Amino acid sequence: MTKGFLTLLGAALLGMFAPGCSPMRYSKNTGKSTFWTTSVGTMAETAYAIPVYRGPPERPYEVIGSVRFVDPRKYWDDGIIRMAASTGKKHGGNAIYIPSFGAPGSWLDSFISRPAGYDQETKAYVIKFIPETVVQSRKAEQDRFWTAFRVKNPKLADDDQLLQLGTSHLTDQGVLQNSTQMEEQLSVLLSDIKNQPKNDLSGKWLFKGSVQTRSLTAADSPEPFFGVASIAMTGSKITILSTAGKVEVSFSGSVETGQIVGTLGLGARASSLSLKCEGVALNDKISFAFQKLVESGTVQGNLTFLR
Repeated sequence: MTKGFLTLLGAALLGMFAPGCSPMRYSKNTGKSTFWTTSVGTMAETAYAIPVYRGPPERPYEVIGSVRFVDPRKYWDDGIIRMAASTGKKHGGNAIYIPSFGAPGSWLDSFISRPAGYDQETKAYVIKFIPETVVQSRKAEQDRFWTAFRVKNPKLADDDQLLQLGTSHLTDQGVLQNSTQMEEQLSVLLSDIKNQPKNDLSGKWLFKGSVQTRSLTAADSPEPFFGVASIAMTGSKITILSTAGKVEVSFSGSVETGQIVGTLGLGARASSLSLKCEGVALNDKISFAFQKLVESGTVQGNLTFLR
């Protein structure tokens, strides 16, 4: 070996092990602060720089960022989890939350945000717990918003389920909760939904869905998505196509005596899922349940339309 080669090799090794050079990548959450899903009795590992949760934490929190390993197919052993916890702490986190602990990232997360072929990447969410005083303050603000909204729009606020679904959809689209923009857009959306003719299933609907991936060793937490869809009827034939939402939803099939059967499609960016499913169709509600075997296990979920 030449002296020049040894010098270059030494410099490369020094760069690999230099302080601060970490295989972890941190991404800051630049979205609006919001409450995330909580659970009851979630277990957490406490042997790291900050707690590592196996599922959604048991108290209110917000996601301030995420960490991922540079090799998307690398199994997260104890050493990598330790690095993830340290990275989370460095960036101000109180804990990290790894969906499907020890398993690949959730189906919906990869479905929406990553191109095909990268669904084996594990991601840890860096979370910060919300003080009780802030929780109570936000609840009081929310109560004031709903009281004022119901007074101004009594006919639009008489269906709590539709009201909540419309709010969830707009929040998912980036509309700030308890804001003037939320009041205005929610009023328009609910007016369109409630004041349309309902001679058959045709028209504008709100929808919510939930998707979960299960394998032999793990299951991720069900993840909701929301949107608006247009339904067209021709005799007993029915076609559903989403017009807003993070996940594109389509359905083609038939309806007879309240039973709906056909092909459901879910799609976003570089991924898609198509499967046969059936459900129940009423004048103000349509409900599907679905399940399909995929390479990583089983994708299962449900989809509900309301108007």
